[in-house]
Amino acid sequence: MLRILNSFHNYLFGLIFYKYLSDKFLIEVVSLSGASLDEYANKEEQAALYNSLTINEDDKKALESAIVDKLGYTIKVGFLFSELADKAKQNTFQLNDLKQAFQN
Repeated sequence: MLRILNSFHNYLFGLIFYKYLSDKFLIEVVSLSGASLDEYANKEEQAALYNSLTINEDDKKALESAIVDKLGYTIKVGFLFSELADKAKQNTFQLNDLKQAFQN
């Protein structure tokens, strides 16, 4: 039983850390866009902004490069924590989605 709880503990902390990274990433997207967090207060709005900024491939590369310079990592639009949570709410989430997010 203790082994199962320990595995769950590690899984849960991994998810919490991934949410933190995703939230920090979206805040940086808003900052680099020149917008304010007042304009984009919730994660859905921030994710929509990120999505709109990555439509053009050159803009996407420039944004991701700037974020990597600042944070040291990037997260693809489909692998933001909010996107994975939405999939879970719609019962379309697959464990492989989380695995792929962690690998990216």
